[in-house]
Amino acid sequence: MDVDYPGCPLRLYDFSTNSVKHMKKYTIECEGVPEYHIVSHVWDQPTQAAFYEYNASGPRSFDIPGADWKVQFSSPDKWDAIRNFCRQRDVRWLWMDVLCVRQCADDAPDQLREIAAVEKAREMENMGTYYRHAKACIVVPAAGRKTMEKYRSLEVIYDMITMHEPDLATRADKLWDGAKLLVGALADSYFWQAWTFQALVLSKQCFFTDGTELDLDKLHLLVKWYPGRLDSLAQFRPGKFNRQEIETAKAYVEDLGMQWSIRDDLRVNGHVNILKLLTYTARRESKYHIDLLFSLFGLLKDVEKVRIDPRAMVLPLVFQGADSKISRDIWRSILKKAVVSGDMWPLLNDFIDPPLNFGDKPHSGLHLETFSTVNINSGGIFHVGPGVNLDVRLVGTVVDASDDFQGMNTSNDVLRMVSKIYECSTWGFDCGPAVRQLVLAAKDDPDAQGRPFLVNFECEHVINAAFTECSAEVCNMHLTSKVMVDRIFRGGKASGGITSGNHRVIVIQPEGEEYSQAFVAIAWINPYEEVKGASVFDVTTEPIENVKRWVVANEVRSGMVQKIGSVAACAVTWSVSSKRVNIQYS
Repeated sequence: MDVDYPGCPLRLYDFSTNSVKHMKKYTIECEGVPEYHIVSHVWDQPTQAAFYEYNASGPRSFDIPGADWKVQFSSPDKWDAIRNFCRQRDVRWLWMDVLCVRQCADDAPDQLREIAAVEKAREMENMGTYYRHAKACIVVPAAGRKTMEKYRSLEVIYDMITMHEPDLATRADKLWDGAKLLVGALADSYFWQAWTFQALVLSKQCFFTDGTELDLDKLHLLVKWYPGRLDSLAQFRPGKFNRQEIETAKAYVEDLGMQWSIRDDLRVNGHVNILKLLTYTARRESKYHIDLLFSLFGLLKDVEKVRIDPRAMVLPLVFQGADSKISRDIWRSILKKAVVSGDMWPLLNDFIDPPLNFGDKPHSGLHLETFSTVNINSGGIFHVGPGVNLDVRLVGTVVDASDDFQGMNTSNDVLRMVSKIYECSTWGFDCGPAVRQLVLAAKDDPDAQGRPFLVNFECEHVINAAFTECSAEVCNMHLTSKVMVDRIFRGGKASGGITSGNHRVIVIQPEGEEYSQAFVAIAWINPYEEVKGASVFDVTTEPIENVKRWVVANEVRSGMVQKIGSVAACAVTWSVSSKRVNIQYS
C-alpha cells in the first residue's frame, strides 16, 4: 500500500500484542486499514488524582515494542485510563500521537529531528481524515474524572430543559447549579486547546475514559440555551447570584457556542472556510502560532489546503520569530490558492494576517455576508508579482471620507459617526446605504434578540425618523432618547461590524455617472491609509444585484492597485465598466 495514502495512519497501536505496528505491517495483517479508536488529549500535566489515585512516582516514559523512541506520558494514570477503556470495550487498534508519531526531544540530533518532522507533517495533514474514519474518539480531559463527573450531572439539567421549558422562578436554584456545573466542566483546558477542536467536531462518537459518551449536541444545546436565561436568574433570587459569576458564565458558554456552531457548516458543506474557522477559534490555546493553522487543516476544503513543510516542525524550535513568519507564509499561501481558484472571500474580508485576539473579542475583519452566498470570479486569475491579476468591475470613486473611527470604545463614538452621516445628507448625498448599515447593527444587538419582529420595526422606524430631524444634534438626541445609540454600538461590535474599529464614513461617486447622486456608506479601511480618491471594485463575476461586498483600493501605478479595505455593497442602478488589474493583497 502507498505510504502516503491519506486515510491510512502511519502507525497504530495493537492491544493484542501490546506493540506499535507500522502501516506496512498492519495493512497486510488486516488486509487494509482496520477499525480503530483515536485518542484526543492535552499535553498538560493533569491535576492530582485526575483519573485514578495519582501515582507521582510512577513511570512517565515507556519502552514500547515497535516504537524506537521513548513514549512519554504527562502522567502514568492517563495511559492506565486509556488502556482500561480499550480493554473494557475490546478495542484492538488505537491511534494516539505519542504512540504512533515519532517523538524526539528539542535538543535531539538534527537527523532525528528531521525524520520526526517529516512524519509529523504527514500526520498533521491527515488528522482530519483519521478523526472522520475512526470508530470513536477517546477524550482525555485535563481534569480527568472531575470533568467527567460534572458532565454526568449536566445530563440531569439537559433532561429538565428538553422535556419541558423550566419555570425560572421556581427552578432558579437548580438552573444556577447547572450553570456552575457547565462552566466548571467547560473550564477544563481540554475544551480550549487548538488541537482538540477538530477531534470534537469531526469524530463520529466521543467517549470519556470512564465510558461516558460525550455528546456534543447536548453540550451545544446547553451553551445556546443558557446565555438568554442567566440574566433572568438574578431577578428571581436578588442578592443570591453574583453578577460577576453570571458574566463569567455567559462568556464561557457564548464563546464555545459560537465555536461549535461551525458544525452546521460541516454538515451542509463538509468543510468550513478557514477565515471563519480562525475567527471563531481565535481564543484557543497553542504552544506555537503555527498550530492554530495546522490544528484546523482537517476542517478545510481541499482547494484551501497546502502541503505542510517539515521545516515548519523544526524551525520554530531553533530560530526566534520563525514560528510567526512560517504561520504568515502558510496563511498567505492559503489565501492565494483560494483567490486563484475563483473564491473571492480573501479579498472581501479585511485583514490579510490571520485573526488575532485584541482585548475581549477576536478582530478578523470577517464579514458574514461573504459566506452566506457564493462570491466567485469565473474569469482567469493569475499570480503576477506581489498580487493577482483578475477582471474587476469599477463601481465608483471615493470623493470624501471621515477620519478613522479607530477605537469605537463607547456609544459616543457612534454619535460622531451619525453626525458625519447627517452632515453628508445636508450636502445632498444619498445617505440611505449608511443609514441601512446603522439599522442592521441595531437589529443585531444581542440584548434585544428575544423579540425580533418588534426590534426590527422599532430600529427601522426610529433610525429613519432621526435622519429627518433639523440638525445632527437633534438627530443624535432622538437616537439617544430611544436607546438606539447603545443598540447600534452593541450590535456593531461583532467581528467586522461597523463599531468594531477602523471604520470610516465614505462618499462614493458612481462610475461614469458624473451627474448622478453620490452615496454614503460605512467602510472598513486600514488605519492611516489615504482613502480619498480610492477606487471601489466589485471583484466577482456574480450578477451585480447579488454582490454583497466591494473592495476599496488605491492605485499604485497603472494597472496595479493596493487593497486598503472593503465596504458593504448596495443597489447599483448605473452601468459599471470592467477592467483588468493586479491587486496586491499580501
